[in-house]
Amino acid sequence: MKGIEPAIVAPTAAPRLDVLGVGHTVRVPGVLTGGRVTFIEIDLPPASGIPEHVHSREDEIFHVLDGVVEFVLAGHVTRAVPGTTVFAPRDVAHGFKAAGPAVAACS
Repeated sequence: MKGIEPAIVAPTAAPRLDVLGVGHTVRVPGVLTGGRVTFIEIDLPPASGIPEHVHSREDEIFHVLDGVVEFVLAGHVTRAVPGTTVFAPRDVAHGFKAAGPAVAACS
């Protein structure tokens, strides 16, 4: 089986997706990592977000870059500021939204 090749993804090559009105930029798609990792940057306009949901096949890690993001993780609500990292393991309900008056961003 062929190994995974190193890759550099230029900013202009990263596809932009709209998920429930929230912008997602796919910085490193899973196809480049053999499905091991996908790296996404999320832009959250004020009061926008992704409702609680559960993944059965993958874990998620969020790192807040800008603004304030309110996370619901296993029924607990936390407001996260830039520099905060949140780990949402598979099979655990989680969701998030921008909690401040400005655009928030996380990766």
